[in-house]
Amino acid sequence: MGNILIVDDDRQFRNMLNRLLRERGHSIQECSDGIYMDEILRTGEIDMVFLDVIMEQKGGMEALIEVRQKYPPVEVVLMSGADSALADDFFQAAEYWGARGCLQKPFSIEAVYRLVDEILGAAKE
Repeated sequence: MGNILIVDDDRQFRNMLNRLLRERGHSIQECSDGIYMDEILRTGEIDMVFLDVIMEQKGGMEALIEVRQKYPPVEVVLMSGADSALADDFFQAAEYWGARGCLQKPFSIEAVYRLVDEILGAAKE
């Protein structure tokens, strides 16, 4: 299973996603913003990051670019609770910067599982 980092300033959301991914056998770490994300990624133990777009400290787009530049093997899924028009703009930019997937909140559990299986399954091949 994979080592996944959840970066979101909404603690309840992080806890929910953490629980769902642990139930599937993944090892989970979490933090509340892109600043702490870098400290965790430096360990070299993370395979995949779920990254919220809008956070008070370092935002998701800035953090995505940093991950792509400093930690290229780490796969990133961008998440947004913004209205769909704004989220679409974020997601287009995210794809340009190398995000492997984008999820509009609220999203289904099945969408999360499908994306994780697709990304981490491809990493094993």
